[in-house]
Amino acid sequence: MKKKTTTAVVEGREALPRRDLTDENIAQMVLECSGFPSKVADALGMSVPDLLVRAKASRKIGGAFMEARQRQVDFMKMAAMKVALGDKMTPPDPTMMRWFINKYE
Repeated sequence: MKKKTTTAVVEGREALPRRDLTDENIAQMVLECSGFPSKVADALGMSVPDLLVRAKASRKIGGAFMEARQRQVDFMKMAAMKVALGDKMTPPDPTMMRWFINKYE
């Protein structure tokens, strides 16, 4: 038996949920909410499944989610590097340095 999904295949623009929101509006909200789908959906007053249908149907929205994800990864890498290198108050962490080098080099 096939598993049913909550997202439907979108045939035309008319079938998209929340047609009152443009792709630009949704993409901007994705970036403002750091790419967290539930946060974006809440801010726009829509469900997460409806948001994901829109993201699948629009390169602009999908691209905004990809950009937000990359920004999250970059931020986490910077934080890990800061811990690895230490600062004026904290000595370098050799374990974190090894982890960072193994993971990203």
